[in-house]
Amino acid sequence: MVSRSRLQQVLVLGKDSGAELERLHSISTLLAAAGYAPILVKEHEDIPELSNEEKVRVFADHSRFVVLENSFPAGQIAEIKMCSNNRIITAAMRERGQGSSYMVTDYSNDYDFIKEFEYEMTSDSLCVAINLAVAWAEEQIKRRINYYNNLYPWRTAK
Repeated sequence: MVSRSRLQQVLVLGKDSGAELERLHSISTLLAAAGYAPILVKEHEDIPELSNEEKVRVFADHSRFVVLENSFPAGQIAEIKMCSNNRIITAAMRERGQGSSYMVTDYSNDYDFIKEFEYEMTSDSLCVAINLAVAWAEEQIKRRINYYNNLYPWRTAK
């Protein structure tokens, strides 16, 4: 079941209130058009025994990759730290001239599985940035599959 959800599910994180929620919906629409099943944590039932952070981690761990909209402050410090600690492939989207915090701007330099994609606030620019992010994430996934298949002999043993 987990491997099936990881084939298409993409977690979309970012500020999920006010006008910024519409940006997350735009990103989700673009991901859905590319064949993915985007999810926003806010739109799923709480899991009573889990904190919000744990709920995000569960969804992130079950996703193919994460798209983190990073233009406005909304908890990205905790989210990107969680993604880095759990080695989750993360595309950080940021509108040119905006940013949530300088505390998270260096992650794409320090981790090869986190990369920032900058865009202008036009639908075409966001679409191009999402397409680049998806291509990058899929390349990271292929690289990992090859690495782990070579590392773990039981994966390729017949």
